[in-house]
Amino acid sequence: MLYLSEKAAPRLERLHLDRFDHLFSLEGPYLDRNRLRDVIRIETPGGSLYRKRQHGIKARDHVRAALRGRRLRSHSREEARHLVQLQERGFRVPVPAGLGEGSRGRSLLLVEELEGDPLPNLLEAEAEVEAAAGALAALVHGLLEARIYWPDLDARHVFLRPGPEGLEAGFLDVQRLNVGDPLRTKARSKMLDRLDRSLGPGKAGRLVFQRVQEVLAG
Repeated sequence: MLYLSEKAAPRLERLHLDRFDHLFSLEGPYLDRNRLRDVIRIETPGGSLYRKRQHGIKARDHVRAALRGRRLRSHSREEARHLVQLQERGFRVPVPAGLGEGSRGRSLLLVEELEGDPLPNLLEAEAEVEAAAGALAALVHGLLEARIYWPDLDARHVFLRPGPEGLEAGFLDVQRLNVGDPLRTKARSKMLDRLDRSLGPGKAGRLVFQRVQEVLAG
């Protein structure tokens, strides 16, 4: 079964990709790929869409979901739910355009393109480093204040765009997310450690991470 948003449906119909089997079987070029999951960009007249395809679910993921009191129907459904939760809390994340689920744990999530440039690209321009650091610090502070644990907090997943008051941060890849649970010190540390590693050892990355730490320290 495939559900499409009103905005995406006409564009995919013209491309004959409005059925689950057609959209699921569409192959590369791949932006990201491993044994269970891959991502491709689909160019349409109304802008780019990204299809995130899941080939199955590991048994341990079912167990983890059960321990949290949830039934894991598909990773795609979970990520779509997370995106809606984040939008309701005022965060800038990709807009879901479609959700499809098939047999044997196969599923797909279709999202609209998130505006902006990846954070690592902006760190290459010295003039943008301070503004990028401020935007990232505000994002991390907002996540922690909202008690959101995002283990995939990675510089490559953060996109920045110009806004009325400077750069605005958005982010993607939120399949793994806990919303509304009290954040233990260990969880906060894991998020910041992941961010630290993703920023790398360069001068710009060190400045950005230092700025994030300063904001969180108050």
